[in-house]
Amino acid sequence: MQENLQKRAQLEKSRRWILAGTAAAIIIALLITIAILDSQLDAAAQRSDQVLLSITQELQSELVFALRSYDGIYSTGADVDGSILPTVRQHLNTATALNNILTNGFGSAYSVFTQDLYNRLEHFYSEYELARSANRSTDTAMELLDSCMRDIENIVLTRFEADGRVIL
Repeated sequence: MQENLQKRAQLEKSRRWILAGTAAAIIIALLITIAILDSQLDAAAQRSDQVLLSITQELQSELVFALRSYDGIYSTGADVDGSILPTVRQHLNTATALNNILTNGFGSAYSVFTQDLYNRLEHFYSEYELARSANRSTDTAMELLDSCMRDIENIVLTRFEADGRVIL
């Protein structure tokens, strides 16, 4: 009987060691999993930062290209309808798309355009086309574009850091 009690005590002791070992193995596995997930989160955050920087740099470039294209608009012999305005529009459309990606992906704080600027640009395009189709002067529409481009220049100068990051 005493032998049975000793075997039972030994079995109980072995079972406790097995449970303790299993618990330790589970804890170690959880710690390893947490470490792996943490490193993956860090890598994902770094990739997200790289994507954000790429988008903001491209947005800044598109705005600068639009401004450079616009610079020659009042030069003698400038091809306003055939070259300058389509090029400006292309760069502004690309900038608008990039701005929308930033806003949708990273939040409204990253938007460099205001709704007012969007609206005024759209108003310019419709006014300009209307004036051209009616053979009227485009001066009023061009004044609106001048105002928009000044605002865009201000955006480039005040909303971007030297490396292209958006200043929040």
